[in-house]
Amino acid sequence: MTSSPSKLVIYVDDDPEDRMIMEDAFLNVKTHHLMTLPHGNKLLDHLQAQPVTASLIILDINMPFLSGLDVLRLLKSDARYRNIPVVMFTTSSSSDDALKAKEYGADLVVKPASYRDAVTAIAGLLQHSA
Repeated sequence: MTSSPSKLVIYVDDDPEDRMIMEDAFLNVKTHHLMTLPHGNKLLDHLQAQPVTASLIILDINMPFLSGLDVLRLLKSDARYRNIPVVMFTTSSSSDDALKAKEYGADLVVKPASYRDAVTAIAGLLQHSA
């Protein structure tokens, strides 16, 4: 009998193609389960409805409704979610975005350009998980 992954990673990105690439790249990850959501409001709704202990939240910066940085600020201001590691995953190479992320205790990782690079990037992302 095989065991199911025990740790949850939540990936929030408004781009369906990016979510699909991440889902495919996670197929070979045996230690973590991936949940994808299309924007920050969905993440906040999900956390309110079903308090879950994620080992890592990965946020795109540029999203509708709430930016990833807005979601990061909300998460880190709430005692229930403050200790969940968060990585900002973006195409932005803005040093201002990186500084804002660091201010709230998150690292900024530039999104890989290909599926192969996404598979490689997962190992680095998972090093942030609790």
